[in-house]
Amino acid sequence: MSREVMAFSKGKIYIAGEYAVVAGGLSILFPVEKYVGIRLERADDYYIYSHKYQSGFEKLDLYNQNNLYVIKTITWFNKYLAELGIKEDKFKIEIKSELDSEKNKKYGFGSSAAIIVTLLKALFIYYKLPYSSLVLYKAAVLVQIEISKNTSFGDLACISFGKKILYQRFNLDIIDQFKKLKIIEILNKRWDNLVIKEINLDLDYLLVHTGIEANSYELVERVLKFQFTDEFIKFYNNSDRLVKKLLKGKNLDLISKLNNNLKDLEKLTNVKLFTNEMFEIEKVVLENNGVIKFSGAGGGDCILCFFESQKDLENAKKDVQKLGYNIF
Repeated sequence: MSREVMAFSKGKIYIAGEYAVVAGGLSILFPVEKYVGIRLERADDYYIYSHKYQSGFEKLDLYNQNNLYVIKTITWFNKYLAELGIKEDKFKIEIKSELDSEKNKKYGFGSSAAIIVTLLKALFIYYKLPYSSLVLYKAAVLVQIEISKNTSFGDLACISFGKKILYQRFNLDIIDQFKKLKIIEILNKRWDNLVIKEINLDLDYLLVHTGIEANSYELVERVLKFQFTDEFIKFYNNSDRLVKKLLKGKNLDLISKLNNNLKDLEKLTNVKLFTNEMFEIEKVVLENNGVIKFSGAGGGDCILCFFESQKDLENAKKDVQKLGYNIF
């Protein structure tokens, strides 16, 4: 008898705290109303159909790295099932995503993280295993560290909770302890320094895609080479101070200071975080009494545009669209 389940997750954007968060600082993330949906149907083997990449179901080889995030998630979950003494099933896995374009260009909405979280959610539902948003986040982290530890895991937190959150990464030293514990113990364990707190913060903004796809992992790796310099510590402290102030409500001066702090980071590291497209959009925004700030690692993807009035926002929206940029 066929059995199937479906799960959905929103994407995410960083509002503030980029780069500092990877070093253990505070950050603010919002969900975006763009979704990933995954359908699981029990089958005789593993098959995958991602609507952006395949024209129909194809056999999924768990030893082939072409579908890395799906494979790592399934492999991890099967280990969890083995610990619980539950027999694993195999599936047809169908994926639909709004987090990248029809031409497979990523927007910076956490598309890879959303695949991990949504597939985990579907697996928890399929096997009728109880889970919370926190357990979902922890499970997603355990999958992610099999791929890369060079991240804050903040996208996993926002997507797991589906809420506006204040986030601080856990102490990375705890990962070494994981090797000695069963998965169920890791999921139930308190993770030192971890902060995931739902916040009530109203910010109106335009979210503009620069048309450039950024490589977040590469940018983060290059920037973090400067993590222990005095200049980076100054950047980190400024970021935390501004994030805490922003929690009190929209303030264009704070947004501008956050953006300038990231420009200082660019000067320190000589890593290109701001692109010509960003400056072109910024010129229009400034003409309409607004300020900008990139979301995420920079180097492309999306920028946030903030304004004092709805009228300024609407005028800027028209001007930005005339330049050919995509607005969400």
